[in-house]
This record gives sequence, C-alpha cells and structure tokens, in this order.
Amino acid sequence: MEHIKKANIFRNRYPDERAAIQKFLAILKSKKLKETELLSNQQALVQQFKLNHGLFLNGCRIEPSKQAVLIEGDKWNINLYEGQPFVCTSVNDHTSHVNLLSFNSDDDDVELDESLQPSDLCINFPVIEITYTADLSKSFSNFINDDEGKLYEMYGHLLPRKILIGGKLFIRGLKSATCTQIDIFSSYLNWAYDLTKYKKEIPFDNLSASNFFPKILTSDGTNLDTHEKLTDWMNNLYQDDTVEIISYNNLVPISQLKFDTISFVDEIQPGIANFKEKLTLENWVKNSKYARWVEEFQLRGLIINQNFELRTSKKNAVDLINIPNVESSDKFYLRIIKPTTILEEVLIHNNIFLANSDDDISSFPFIKISDGLSHEDYAHFLVKCEQYNVLLTMDNIKPSEKFKQAVEKALESMKPLIRLQEVFDEYGHLIPLNIVLGKSLKNTIENSHYISTKINLDPPVFESLKSHLADFSIPCLLTPKGDDIIEENGLSEWVQNMNNDLEIIEFNNIIPLYDILEVEQKKKIDIILNKENNFKIIMTGSIDLKDSNITKQIIVNIEPSLENKNYEVFGSIISKTNSRLKDIFVTFGSYEINKFTATIITSKNTSINIKECYIIWMMIGNPSKLSVFSPNNRKVQVDCIKESIKLQRNNSSYSIKTSHQLSQGYDISINCFKPINIELTGWSKNCVYLNISNTMMNNRNVKPDIDNVEIAICVLNSGHEKSKIDISGQRYSMGYILTEKNYLDAISNAQKYLRNTYPTKKEREKVTRLIINKKKLEYHLDLSDFVNLEKLNCSENDLTSLDISKNKHLTEIDCSQNKLISLDLSNCSNIKLVTANCNQLNELKLPVTNYLKLEYLNLLDNSFSQNLDCFNRLFNLKELLIGNIDGDRIQLGIYNQFHGSLKPLKDLIKLESLSINNTDIEFGLEFLPDSIKNFRCLADQREEAKVKNIYEQLEEYTLSPIEAFQGKYNLKAWRKNWKLVKEKEALQNQFKQVEELTSSAKLKEFEKEESSLIAEEEDLFKKNKLLEQERKNLEQETDDLKQLVKELNAKLEQKEVDYQKAKQQLEEKEEKLKSFTEEKLENFTTEKLMVKEELNKEIKVLKYELLIKERDTEQSKKHLEEMNKVLKIKEEECDNLRNKLDNIKSSLSEIKNKKEKLNDLKKKLEYKKNFSKSGTSGLRKQMNDLKREINSLQSQAVKAREIENELEEVKRNKNRLQNEKVQQQNIVEYLQKEQTILRDNIKNLDTKLRDKVGLINNLEQQRSRQTEELQKNY
Repeated sequence: MEHIKKANIFRNRYPDERAAIQKFLAILKSKKLKETELLSNQQALVQQFKLNHGLFLNGCRIEPSKQAVLIEGDKWNINLYEGQPFVCTSVNDHTSHVNLLSFNSDDDDVELDESLQPSDLCINFPVIEITYTADLSKSFSNFINDDEGKLYEMYGHLLPRKILIGGKLFIRGLKSATCTQIDIFSSYLNWAYDLTKYKKEIPFDNLSASNFFPKILTSDGTNLDTHEKLTDWMNNLYQDDTVEIISYNNLVPISQLKFDTISFVDEIQPGIANFKEKLTLENWVKNSKYARWVEEFQLRGLIINQNFELRTSKKNAVDLINIPNVESSDKFYLRIIKPTTILEEVLIHNNIFLANSDDDISSFPFIKISDGLSHEDYAHFLVKCEQYNVLLTMDNIKPSEKFKQAVEKALESMKPLIRLQEVFDEYGHLIPLNIVLGKSLKNTIENSHYISTKINLDPPVFESLKSHLADFSIPCLLTPKGDDIIEENGLSEWVQNMNNDLEIIEFNNIIPLYDILEVEQKKKIDIILNKENNFKIIMTGSIDLKDSNITKQIIVNIEPSLENKNYEVFGSIISKTNSRLKDIFVTFGSYEINKFTATIITSKNTSINIKECYIIWMMIGNPSKLSVFSPNNRKVQVDCIKESIKLQRNNSSYSIKTSHQLSQGYDISINCFKPINIELTGWSKNCVYLNISNTMMNNRNVKPDIDNVEIAICVLNSGHEKSKIDISGQRYSMGYILTEKNYLDAISNAQKYLRNTYPTKKEREKVTRLIINKKKLEYHLDLSDFVNLEKLNCSENDLTSLDISKNKHLTEIDCSQNKLISLDLSNCSNIKLVTANCNQLNELKLPVTNYLKLEYLNLLDNSFSQNLDCFNRLFNLKELLIGNIDGDRIQLGIYNQFHGSLKPLKDLIKLESLSINNTDIEFGLEFLPDSIKNFRCLADQREEAKVKNIYEQLEEYTLSPIEAFQGKYNLKAWRKNWKLVKEKEALQNQFKQVEELTSSAKLKEFEKEESSLIAEEEDLFKKNKLLEQERKNLEQETDDLKQLVKELNAKLEQKEVDYQKAKQQLEEKEEKLKSFTEEKLENFTTEKLMVKEELNKEIKVLKYELLIKERDTEQSKKHLEEMNKVLKIKEEECDNLRNKLDNIKSSLSEIKNKKEKLNDLKKKLEYKKNFSKSGTSGLRKQMNDLKREINSLQSQAVKAREIENELEEVKRNKNRLQNEKVQQQNIVEYLQKEQTILRDNIKNLDTKLRDKVGLINNLEQQRSRQTEELQKNY
C-alpha cells in the first residue's frame, strides 16, 4: 500500500502544525480570548504552519518553500467557514493531460504519480477559512531573479492568499453502483453532514441497513468502511478538531509578486491533480437525484416503427448540460380523450400527449408511418395525480458525442438518407422535454360520444372521484400497465398511498430528436431530407478518353446503384488544359439504375486528338427518391427544365423559360436526347436563348418541321461569383457561365402588348375584365396597374411569370396552358375561381385572408410535389382538380406528384368534385367528405402512380370503366361497407384482445400463484433449516441436561452419605452427653450445669437444621424425578418434530412438481391464448385442478406454520427447562454451601465439646484436689 504510506506523509511530517490548527480552532469556537491572546495565537499559527511561505509543487505533493515570502504581519483574517462542502468529480484521471500539482507541466507529457489514485469523488469539508495580506520579506525583496529555477527552489512556485482548513474524503466504487444506490448514498452523505454540523435528525432509521456502501478513504488512507466510522470521522472533524489544509485559493505566481500586474491561479488542492467538475455538496446531491430521475424516467429517444409500436432507445442521444427544472405539483384531475387516429391511440397508450393539437408527429423527420383513421369507438378515461414536472429546455440538453459522431458518419456516406434513417431508428425519432411524474389509473368508455376534456378533482379527492366514476358508469380502474384492478372500495387506499413509488404519467412537449443537433448538422440533414423535392447534384465523375473508341457509345457505371431511373446527366468534353471544345460535344442517355451511356460527336473538320481529352459529367436528381447523394456539391442549388422544341428549317434561334430568375455567375448545362449540338447564345432574367445551327439539320436523326427535340437544361448556383463543382477534388465549370456580356435585356412581348392596347395608366385602372388568351404572349406579365381588375383570362400563351399582387378585386383567373412556375394569389382576397392547369407550377400561394371565398381550383397537369395540407382550410371549396390527364406531359416528366393521404380534405364539407388522377395519393379514402359527387382517381397514364391503391378499393363500386373515367362511384356504399369491415375488424380485435386479456389475466394469476409458491417454498426451506438446527440444539441440550441430572444424582447421593455420617457423629455426641447427664447430681457444680444446658441447646438447633436439610434433599429428589419426566416428554416431542420435518420436505417436493406442471400449463396457455373458449376448456380444467392442488399445498403451508408455532412452544419449554436447570444448580450449590457450613458447625461443636470435656476434667481434678485437701484437713 505504497500510495497510503505516501498519503500519510503530511500527517506524520507536520504534527505540530496540525496541533496548532486544532488549538486555534478551539480558540475560534470558544471566542473567549482577549485580542492580545488571539493575536499571539495567530502568530503562533503562522509560524508553526509556515503560512507566510510559498508553495512548491513537485508533481504529486504541495510543500512549503524553504524561505519565507511574507513577513509575519498582523493582516490575517481567520474565521470559521460558513459555506457548503464542495465536491470534485472524476478525480486524478490518469488519462488526462492535466496535473494541477505540477507547475508549468507539459500537457502532452503528464504522468501522474502512483500515490495519486483515481477516485470518483473528492468531498472537501472546510472548517476554517484564512485570508491574509502582508508585505514581502526582506530576503525575498532583495533576491535577484537571474535564475528562475533558483527562485522556485527557495521560495516555491505559488503564494496562496486564502487557505481552507478541514477534512477531505476520497470516494471510489460509484461507477458500479445503480442510480438508486447512488441516490441513497448521496442523501445519506448530506444527512450525515447536517447531523454532525447542525445536529439535525436523520429522517430514516434504517440507513445503516443499506447493502451498498462505497469505498471511502481519508487523506491519510484510512478506510471508513461503515456508517459508524464515517459519522465518527465527521464528528471528529466538527467537534474534536481533526483537521488539515484541504485547499489553497487565490494563488499568485512567485515570479509575479514584485510586479504591479498579477495573474491569479484559482485553486490547488492537496492530493488532487485534476478533476472534471466542482459542485457544492447540495448541488451534487440534487444533480445525482435529477440524473437518476432522467435516467430512470427515460430521457432517451422514443422510436415509433411502421407497426405503430413505441419503444425507448437503448442508446443515449442526449447529454445534460444543466440541472433540469423540477417543479413540484399537486394536481388531481380526470382526462377524457377520444383518439381520432391510430397513431394517436398509440401515443396515448404510451403516455405521450401533444401540447398542440395541430402537431403532427408523423411529419417529424425519419418517422416513416402513414397515419389512418381510428376505427375504435371509445374514449380513454384517465385519472391523474401530478407530483412533479421535470422540465427541460434546449439549454439543458445537448446531443451526446456518440450521437453526433453517428450522424456525421451517416452524412459522409454516399447513401446518407438511408444511413441517417438507421441512426435515428437506433437513437430515436422524438424526445419529450417535459416528463410528468405521479400516479395514474385508467379505463375506457365504450361507444363514446364524449369529446376530449379535462376535469379538475376538488377536495376531498376520493369523494369527487367517486362521483365522477358514477357519472360515467365506471365500476373500476386499472393501473397503467393493466396488471392490477382498483375497485371502488380500494380507491380510498390508493388515494392515500399515491405519494409512494413515482411513475411516469405523461410525456409532453414532444420534439423531433433531430432538433437537438447543432445548427450546422441540421442544415446538412435538411439538404439531404430535401423536403422541397428540389434537384441536387447526385454525383460527378470524369472519363479519360485516351483508350476510348469514339465510334461507340461509352458505358458509364454507377456506383452505388440508384433506386430508380429518374435522373439527368450533363457534361462536356474538355482538353487537358481544361478548356471547352467547340467541335466536339457529348450527349447522355440510356439511363439505368446502375449505368448510363455517353455519346461523343465530332465535326468533320476538327483536328483535335480525342484521346488527349476527357469527359466531365454530373448527375442531378431528387436524392430522397434516388437514395444516393455524394457528400460533394450538396450545397449547390440546382434547377432543371425539360422542354420539347419543334425544330424549324429556317429558324436556328430558340428560347426556353426558366423556373427561377437567372443571375450572373450561374452555370447553364444543356443535354439533348438526340445527337445534335446546341449552344447558349444569351440569357435574360427568366429565359435562356439557344442556337441550333442549320448544319445540324442534315443529321439523319433529325427531321425538321416534324420531330420534337427533347432538351434538358440544368442551372447551377453555388452562391459564388462563378458556379463551379467538385469533380474528383478539382473544381470545374460544367457548362456556360452567365456573364454581363451574354445578357440580353429585352422587354417581353406581353408587356409590349399591354402598353400598346392600354397606353395610359388611367385606361388600365378602368379595366375590370381582361381577356388576352391566345395572343402568343411570352415571358413576364405584370398587371400591377390594373388595380380594379375582376376577371382575367390569359390562357394559351407562353407566359413564364405573372404578377397579380396589386389585383385585390380579382375574383376569377384563367392562366391555364402557359409556362408558369409559380402562382402567387396571397393578395387576391376576393378570388373565387382559379384555372391554372397545364403549366409547370410547383408553388401556389393562396390568399392570406378571406381564403374561404375560393370555390373552384384547377391545378391539373402541373409540377407540384407535396401533400394536401395546403388545401385543408378551403372550407367552401366545391371543386378541386389536382390530378394529371395529359399523357404527353407525363412522358416528359412534367406532372403533379401530390402524395400522402386524403385526410387534410376531411373538413371540406362542401367539396363536390375531386380529381387526383395519376398522382401518388395512396390512402385516406375514409376521410372524403360526404358531399363528394364526382371523384376521379384513375392511374391510366402512370402505371407506378400510387393512387392505384385508392382506385382498386373503389373499382367494385362503379358500373363501368366509362363511369370510372367520369368519376362516378357509389361512395356511400363503399363507406358503408368500409364501416362494416372496420366494425368486423374491431370486433375481431376486441375478441382477440378479450382472449389475450383473459389469457394474460390467467397468466398473471398463475405468475402470482407461482410467486406465492416460490415464496412459501423459500419460507419452508428456511423454516426447515431452522427446525433442523433447533432439533440438533435441543438434542444436544437434552443430552447435556441428562448428564447434569446424572451428576446431580451422584452429588445428592454423596450428600446423603455425608449427612448420615454427620447424623452418626451427632448421635455419638448425644450418647456421650447422655452418659454425662446420668452422673449424680451431687457430683455437678454450677459450671457443669451451665455447660450442659448450653450443649443441649446447640444439639437441638443442630437437629432442627438437619431436619430441614433432610426435607430439602427429599424435595430435590422429587424435583429431579419431575425433570426426568419432562425430559422424556421433550424427547418424544423431538421425535414428533422429526416426523413433521420429514412431512415438510415431502411438501416441498410436491411444490416443486406442481411448479413444473404450472410452467407447462403456462406455456400451453401462451400457445393457445388466441384460441376460442372451447379450445381452451381442457386447459382451464387442468388449471382449476392445479388451483385445488395449490390450495391443498397452501393448507400444508398453514400446517407448517402450526409446526412453527409448536417449535416456538418447544423453544419456550426449553428456556423454562434451562431456567429450572439453573435453579437446580443454584439449589445444589446452596446445599453444598449449607453442607460445608454444617460440617463447620459440627467441627465447632466438636471443638466446644472437647473444650467442655476438658473443662469438666479440670473441674473433676479440682474437685478431686479439693476433696483430697478436705480429707487431709479432717
């Protein structure tokens, strides 16, 4: 334990300094010394602890400098520390490049000393705070700093201005602990601190019973491995003054002390080389609690799959930056919610509630589900008690590093959309910013006509809840998981206990997980999601022609393969000097998912060696449809125009309108699907001008005045002065760069027409009806001066843009059969009829106000690609035409791609006619309003059109194909049949759910019974083991007692022998006394009579005592006989106990067999739970039989408990027997003592008797002498 020895250095090296601190701490606490005494003790503290010295950092320890830096002045402020303890996390990380105990260490070469062991936490408990200022010492002031190394050696590296003195603890082993264990331990630390410092009571008595206690080391290596040791250490810290320096603050580099400008080092701590975060103890406890809540209450991404199943991500996508805001709540209320969609049902079932009813989770990024109408006719009845709201904001959280790395890796892929989908399928699609904790119950209201509502429950809660249950005819409620039923008589107890065991009762404020990413990553993802379905550069490449045969087509392989063939390729041939070649051009075609062809055409007069050139190419398309998107060139804006031009023999100049305004620096590429050369001759704001030379008319593949030439034009805008793209690491211009030189500023003929027809502004202002159809008008049409215009017909022209922003009175507009890209009706607040079919519209702006006036909207044969949400507010719309009927336009790729569901139209209750022919609207037929009379949904021009799904549902509800073409379907019959089908499905689902619930209930019942059996089995095992041990103990104690009785009998026998001997001796004495008594009276003197009387008394007493002892002995014998009888009975009870234990073992074996049968039945029930009742009757019979057997086993368990009671009685008898044994031992000891006393008395009597005999002999001798003397005298 080398590191512990090193950690002891400070404590062992500076005992005087520690004593000084302890002494001064006592002074501060007492506050009884005079100012002179306090100053004296301050100076002693400074001297002994060298507080006026610098600090020398050697990489693993902090040592005082050799020489003092400051004089021993009186500018010292020493007080008790009043702040909170502070916690450092992730202490002494050996992988870190930080060592605070090394001065100016090299960050790339830091290796911590072995004594600096890593710890999860270091908790500092400051007791004293010392701040001081003093003048520099004379030696330091006079020191010449010509050698910085010498300066540090003498005076150290840093001088602290504030010192904290107290104690510190290093804590390890938290990483392996559970959140609950850490929560308990952190709370215990806080309570222990309050207990020792503020004498607060700990609110729990059983903390010491916790089975988790991490490794806690003091700075000297002492292991506080019990709660008692930790509490004692804290008591010593705050009461017995066991303290040390734990932190140096406001440190000044020694080299800067002589300068006016000083930079401070905030803090260094003994024993801490680095740490991750510093918090107060209170905040750390809160952090650990909230972190546990966040972890326990699933602050992770939520995933919804296509089967409408919701689960929690196993991977963490979120890191907490700040502590969540936890608000206490005390709300008790009911919520009645009627779901309208399947997705809403799933969300409610998983406690997810949307704050805004307009929120559409199905539109969140990477959630690929198609919502449908719910066919269940019920409402959720929810009882909720809110306790806490865990509130998060975007400032509280950030994406985890692993999540960001996974997203970045997906972004770098050639198939980023697929890879991103995989990432979000793994980390989650959405996340709640508000988690409501509390308790809840639920039920459903069948055949519900209720609307969603919230009802607050007034106190008393139980009575209020009871009345509402009666109002809604609800007999009982279920727990959230449905595993327990709370009936009316159990509600009161549930209400009283609702503060226990918090659970999630609601997730709300749901946001896409995508939203937590950083702005740059979100921008990259937005480009890939491509919600506007814009064209993008899918990939680029180059082809070296040195080995090519220009007489053949070049096949270009595509890697990776695409999902479909909806793409375009543009490119050109350039020389090795990167210059465009005029006499050689290339066209692309034969598009496949894994290849395309490039065809090279050269002029007969060219002298260029084709093998010294190469082709550069780029592919454009919709990345979300193709599933491939190269990381290069993603930010480049792309526009693609496809146009069919009829070649004219005497005309080589053509113009094509663009969908957006052009600007200088744009890159224009052209691809013709026939091998002809096309050049750009100029451009204007909304148009490019092309030249197809007359020489191309001789091409055998082209027939002027007959053939239409299909041309594709690509417009690139990279946001720079010149739009260049990356090809294999080099930047190229793909086509023609738009410059000022090739810009053609021309007024459109449409504006010229208006100027000629309405030359003055007044004339234009008077116009209310403008009919300018079939006028061959081109380009832009600006009607800003026609402020009173009410009706407009500008159809069958070549207009590319239309300005009607000033026409507020406009009620009708027909702009069909033009080349419009967008139509802005936002200021047309009185518009009723809109005809805009056969354009190239991809954007429509509806009126901002008064949109309810719109009755007719014709958008057939355009280029929209979106869902139907934009129409959901047009409540007075009667006719909506958004399909495709022009097969030629569809072949050119110009068609509406409306997609998704008809659900947004459900509230258009006046809609009578709807056309969605050849679109990708594929479901939601049930949402069609009842007002629909004409509904066209054919897929006759696009085989891949998803509207075919709707047509196939209605095909049986029309009389003929002609009526289907006319949109005549019996929608009422379909809707009636659909409801019947859904009701049938609902009944089947309900039946299945009933069977599943029944089976689940049975399974849960079995699981409970199994758990009960297991518990009883374990209990019986424990009791069996206990009884076995008790039996052994009882047998041993019985044997011991037998031996004791045997010994007692032997002692009693010996006692009786001794007694007989004493009795015999007494009889002898009595006989002797009798002989003495028979002496003649005249021979006795007075003394002899007194001796004789005394002797009689003593013998009488002795006889009485012997009589008592004799009785006691007899009683002891009888008692021993009774004990022998009891022992015999206990031996019989032990035999019975053995038999009962054998019966318990047999019961345990039977329980084991029944459990095996129970498991088999559970498996069978799980397998058969979807069968009918008749199919499971046999199984239910077996279950009933098993229940009876279980009841029998439970009866045996009752008997086992009776045996346990008997065992307790045996134990009580054993204790009584032991007490009796102790009493008997006491009696034996008492008899032995009495026997000893009796022997002593007999000895004393013998002695007295001998003395009396001697006295009598003396008297007789005296009498003989006196007699002799008398005889002599006479």
